[in-house]
Amino acid sequence: MIGARLTAPGRLEIVDLPPVEPAPGDALVRLHTAGICGTDLHSFHGRNPLLSLPRVLGHELAGTVAGGDTDLPPGTPVVIDPRLTCGACRPCRIGRSNCCEAMRVLGVHVDGGFRGEIAVPTERLHVLPAGVSLELGALVEPLSIGANAVLRGGVTAGDTVLVQGAGAIGLAALLLARAAGAWVVSSDPIPARRELALRLGAGAAVDPHAEDEGARVLELTGGEGAAVVIEATGRVDVLRRALDHVAAAGVVVTLLISPEALSLPVTEYLVKKELDLRGSRLNRDLFPRVIELLANGVIDPSPMITQRYPLADAPAAMAFASEHPGEACKVLLRVS
Repeated sequence: MIGARLTAPGRLEIVDLPPVEPAPGDALVRLHTAGICGTDLHSFHGRNPLLSLPRVLGHELAGTVAGGDTDLPPGTPVVIDPRLTCGACRPCRIGRSNCCEAMRVLGVHVDGGFRGEIAVPTERLHVLPAGVSLELGALVEPLSIGANAVLRGGVTAGDTVLVQGAGAIGLAALLLARAAGAWVVSSDPIPARRELALRLGAGAAVDPHAEDEGARVLELTGGEGAAVVIEATGRVDVLRRALDHVAAAGVVVTLLISPEALSLPVTEYLVKKELDLRGSRLNRDLFPRVIELLANGVIDPSPMITQRYPLADAPAAMAFASEHPGEACKVLLRVS
């Protein structure tokens, strides 16, 4: 069985891997499709401090049950929630296992799914209903991250939401905000990404490099600002802008992972505006919600899929995703 293993920054190698042996409580899944995400790219470029090498990457995974300790019959189509949580720490006890203090994530802390088969705890499996393909199933994980950001923002029908960044996670947040009934403004400097955001339902798209993002948001909101701003760029300077563009009594949600510090006038933002600044991490058991929206046709993320490569070409796929951000939204690996 072959797999794509990161052995050093910039070196993703196709290697032979030993057969997988499920432990008690684990299901064996024959993988079909795996997505390349921003975390994989950060790992590839040596910018993921949580990663140890060598590591088989991949955590956006869909496949079919192949055996193991599970009541699901062989051939059942499933997606895998890649979060491995302890169930005992305070966040797990209060229903926020996405903040588990002993969190391990497939493809980061332990080997992931850029390989033919994988063994995972049975409770991490979610069955795909008829009509939802395995290819779309590989998008459930990034969609769940967007869903978590929308949940953290408390987005409701009638809200105006500014989503900064129209990469895969920003577009996922856009789709889930639209599903909640919000009117969404997408902001991204790359034309192809803005066009894709409009195709997926954004009411307006802003180029923050060519126009005044804040002035445009005020124009679109009758001078109020956005009720919710979701920062999905990974940049501290963009998060700082979000604080300006959110309405008084609004919410700013960030998915930012950065060692940089954020400096802000406390009185102006946290007191006078009384805004909420919230982080969003992974997903809070939102796979069932996302799968339901896919099955009911409420969201259609298929335009996000821009390239497909066989697993044997994973190094080329990773290079393309790194070097062509305007063309690559969601790059998929056909594992089997």
